Amino acid sequence: MKLWLSWYPSFWAIYFCFWLRGSGDVRSYSTWIADAVWDYCSVLEDYGFGIEMLDDLISNFEWWTKEHRRDNGLYWSIDDRDAMECSISGSGFRPTLNSYLYADAAAISRLAEKAGKEVTASRFAKTAEKLKESVQNSLWNGDFFQVIPAEIDCKEKCFISCGTMDFEDIPADRNVKELIGYIPWYFNLPDAGYEKAFYYLTREENFLGKAGLRTADRSQPGAAGSEAADPGGMGVFPAGGGRDSWKNIYNPV
Repeated sequence: MKLWLSWYPSFWAIYFCFWLRGSGDVRSYSTWIADAVWDYCSVLEDYGFGIEMLDDLISNFEWWTKEHRRDNGLYWSIDDRDAMECSISGSGFRPTLNSYLYADAAAISRLAEKAGKEVTASRFAKTAEKLKESVQNSLWNGDFFQVIPAEIDCKEKCFISCGTMDFEDIPADRNVKELIGYIPWYFNLPDAGYEKAFYYLTREENFLGKAGLRTADRSQPGAAGSEAADPGGMGVFPAGGGRDSWKNIYNPV
């Protein structure tokens, strides 16, 4: 990967600029673009580009904070804006966007430190730590990171309400384990002690399927799949559409 990136450094710089300064809509889907810029610079062992883009990365992060962060310290998102179509748990406070923004805040802090901007580095380091605490305190259901569902106006892209932050009060059909619960580990977010979630990853009763990993725990309400309906294990688009029609297609059986 390092060699491949070093062969095409200008391509990646142009690509990042397209999203942050060009015609790309960087917030059309959730993303961890600041973390990606940091990784790009780390591979090249040259942080000049990241420092140059620092204000753009901060601006993107601050937009998410202004528009999507609630008083509980978490960011809400629409499930299909996570680029994974509709999900059983639905929209709300999801492990996805909150993990991405944790990674972005940490990356901005490191880039700011490289730029000699100590105040900004400290501010974003604290932001990352607080978001990490919020994810661990609010999205952990005792043995897994899950979505806290909320009512979102998807057309207007605005938050309406969250009925409860208590998993015991969430309806069973939305109080579910999904593969996105492992995303926090991709960004090294969880502290030690949360590893019990991986118990479900290798069990056929839960995520392990014959053709790969299921995107939803097979034991959850509404998540039952069948080999006849999904022989390839990749999911199919059922006739009829709508969220309910998705409930049975996320399972490589």
